[in-house]
Amino acid sequence: MPFSFHTHSGEFCNHASGRLEEVILRAIELKFDTIGLTEHVPRFEQEFLYPEESELKPSDLATKFEAYYKKANELKLKYKGKINILIGAELEYINEDHCNQLHSYLSKFNFDYLMGSLHHVNNIPIDFDQQTFSLALKSYNNDMEALSLQYFEDQFNLIKKFHPKVIGHFDLIRLFASQDYQLSSDIKEKIDRNIRYIVEYGGLFEINTRSLKKSLPYPYPQPDILKMILELGGKVTLSDDSHGAKDVGMHYDKVLDYLSLMGIDKVYYLVNSENQVKVEEFKGFENWFNNKFK
Repeated sequence: MPFSFHTHSGEFCNHASGRLEEVILRAIELKFDTIGLTEHVPRFEQEFLYPEESELKPSDLATKFEAYYKKANELKLKYKGKINILIGAELEYINEDHCNQLHSYLSKFNFDYLMGSLHHVNNIPIDFDQQTFSLALKSYNNDMEALSLQYFEDQFNLIKKFHPKVIGHFDLIRLFASQDYQLSSDIKEKIDRNIRYIVEYGGLFEINTRSLKKSLPYPYPQPDILKMILELGGKVTLSDDSHGAKDVGMHYDKVLDYLSLMGIDKVYYLVNSENQVKVEEFKGFENWFNNKFK
């Protein structure tokens, strides 16, 4: 029975659909062992809101996030015994000031885990659409190398600050990049540093299948980076990055092929044991995928 540690709902995320409870019910229907809930943390400045949030204020995002935390705890109790629910949050790194503000803000919550993701570079979203990505690229004089170096530098700052248990879509910077995008030696050096740091503190690298919905050839991270992760001793987990009930288990029929291609025979997940979240190997995942998604 699989799991996902990266999920959203339209109840608390403007670019998702449906209610949070519907996501959980779909996971139960698919006989998931565990589901991690990870609505986005709020952003604190109006300039950092997405176009879809133009009618909102930063305080609205905070109110919605706090409502999510309350609802998630209610649902965790309601479905106890039917599915293991871990309550998390997907982090943002926009700049150092935002990072410090976020660190202080999150201290009033008691999350089971944090998902470490990056969606902005130079204060500009890189995954909203091609046009917005182009603005981020233009801010670096259309130098993809410079944009990528900053992305992985910001990622390092994020993981140093929060030590997130799961690293979200490690190479999201590739989403709107040109098809001939290559990792230079300087980019690889930063990636190597980031991977080593995550491995040292015990974080998991998600294999995120949402990229397949976005027309990338493989789940995040793409093979060149996943190969580096594996060579450096990184442990992988699975996420569908669902944005509504219809996405739960999305493209999990393809993920086993990717694991096989990369020579991966172990996947890991988070277990809440005695009020402490631990990383454990997930046994027998191949049989589950063969029976349910093939």
